[in-house]
Amino acid sequence: MKIDNRRYRILVTGFVQGVGFRPMVAGLAEEENLVGQVKNLGGVVEIILSGKQEAVENFLDRLCAVEKHGVGRIDSI
Repeated sequence: MKIDNRRYRILVTGFVQGVGFRPMVAGLAEEENLVGQVKNLGGVVEIILSGKQEAVENFLDRLCAVEKHGVGRIDSI
């Protein structure tokens, strides 16, 4: 049985603190069946994810559309 889980560290800058960004990230990750954590690192949000590559790619696509969620603004990932 082949297991295709990988671990990713994603750093996000922009208007992403104090606006409900972390709960939104946690919800997106859960919807994609990913596990991990999300935390503030003083001006940067760090996202650690584990899961299948396809799920992480879907998560990132959805994360890049954060402004559609009305939760902050991403300047860089």
